[in-house]
Amino acid sequence: MPVLSRAAAATIAAADRDVANFVFSYFVGVDEAGHAFGGGSQEYTDALLNFDRNLGAIMQQVRDWEAANGETWTVILFTDHGHQPQRGLGHGFQSPDETGTFVVVRGEGFGGSGPGNALINLQYEIVDVTPTVVTLFGGTVRPGSDGTSMTELTNSVRPIDN
Repeated sequence: MPVLSRAAAATIAAADRDVANFVFSYFVGVDEAGHAFGGGSQEYTDALLNFDRNLGAIMQQVRDWEAANGETWTVILFTDHGHQPQRGLGHGFQSPDETGTFVVVRGEGFGGSGPGNALINLQYEIVDVTPTVVTLFGGTVRPGSDGTSMTELTNSVRPIDN
């Protein structure tokens, strides 16, 4: 198992079935490579591949937990910004490469499940992550907060497989 995912995987394996669990993992390598070398660099590609290996190990641990405990975990994957192809100078520029973000959600109520059955919801934004987590844990989103719980954004579509 990749080194970076060991702590997250160990946390998932030790989760208590009788209480609500929340695991947050932050992988800084992709961001650091983007700032240091640019989004078009081999270093950035290598950091993405390393993250992919780590995410795969974490998701395997989640699937193992789900199979052993009859639960479905919600997994939210997002980024706060993109990178220019060339070496970056920090945050604050507004090019499409830098402002491009994504939010991916996997879990009950968020579209299809299983390989080939995923749905895409282009309404999801990073600002929706906090209200979603609050809602999933039974809380009430504070009035006037930014974002909307993604549990309310139901306009998903099946991607075209081409």
